[in-house]
Amino acid sequence: MVSLKTVRIYILIFVLFLPAIFMAGDLDVSGKDPGSVKEALTSVVSLLAIRQQVPGGNLLYSQQPKVMLTAEATAGSDWKSSWATLPGMWSSILVTRNLLLSAGINNTEVGKDNAHSFGPAITTSWGNDSTKNFVTLGTNYVKGPDDFYYQNINISLQKKMIIKDWQVVFGFTKHFNRLEINVKDNPDPENNYKCEKRISLNHIRAGVYKKFEHLAYGLEANVSRQLVGMSLTVTGFLP
Repeated sequence: MVSLKTVRIYILIFVLFLPAIFMAGDLDVSGKDPGSVKEALTSVVSLLAIRQQVPGGNLLYSQQPKVMLTAEATAGSDWKSSWATLPGMWSSILVTRNLLLSAGINNTEVGKDNAHSFGPAITTSWGNDSTKNFVTLGTNYVKGPDDFYYQNINISLQKKMIIKDWQVVFGFTKHFNRLEINVKDNPDPENNYKCEKRISLNHIRAGVYKKFEHLAYGLEANVSRQLVGMSLTVTGFLP
């Protein structure tokens, strides 16, 4: 059973997320020129990148269970703007003892725009059940904002350890983002433009998880030069 103390911690963290909803930036870059649009989007792309990573809760497998389902909600800040997201979903299936296939889908509401992200990932692992290493390669597509869409490719190196009753997953993720920008709603049509931008991101990740029979609750932190993010996760394990 989940302890009352654990529930209180999660409620407290959720309350701390709430101010981010009222401090949100947006994805509208119609007022930006081609030279400044990359800087304007880097922080929010870093937030979206957190949701394009396979959650650590999906890596808490051994030989069983065969299927993992994770719901996650994320908040982040670059100290100028803050964002909080709607819950997203990741599913994973254990193909062999050391091969995991995953897919994620989520929606992030930023200002008046919605960014829809979806994509697959493949993970290989080695080690034993108490100490295991992971390499994950994933790709995601983001659509929805009026002014741009983009593809994300990411590679993660992670390690899982068991410390007393807690499972800890930590590591590093490199993100490569290619943005197709098409600004077409400036009042002066001469200021509309199309361009391509590339944004590379480095995320240091760490998460702690507590398993209760067929469920695991987790708190994950992501730190980059652009953003500090926190995610709450709930993972269900199916045989």
